[in-house]
Amino acid sequence: MQLLDIHHRLGLEHRTLTRTIDSALRRHGLTHAKFEILDALVSATTAMAIVPLATKLQRHWTTTSSTVERLEAQGLVTRNKNPDNRRQSLVETTARGRAVYSAAQQSLLTLIESP
Repeated sequence: MQLLDIHHRLGLEHRTLTRTIDSALRRHGLTHAKFEILDALVSATTAMAIVPLATKLQRHWTTTSSTVERLEAQGLVTRNKNPDNRRQSLVETTARGRAVYSAAQQSLLTLIESP
């Protein structure tokens, strides 16, 4: 029974932490999935295609593509044709996307630093 009790308590703590993180990100118009994509793009040295981005995030490419569409609609990323492969789009953050990412990241750091 002790193992099940630990599992239950961890589940409760996980849900509480998830709600707290989601609330902090929502203030910046982001979800956890959107933040992860911005994080990957900001840390990348060049624009990324959808499939390598999805692979990096361990997500299906269609899920990643639809999240990128929502970020694009918010003006946080752009998609441009890859000059080396016309069937492929390259995704990169906009200046606004980097600013929103930075503000959201600061909100998450504040959560860590608060008592």
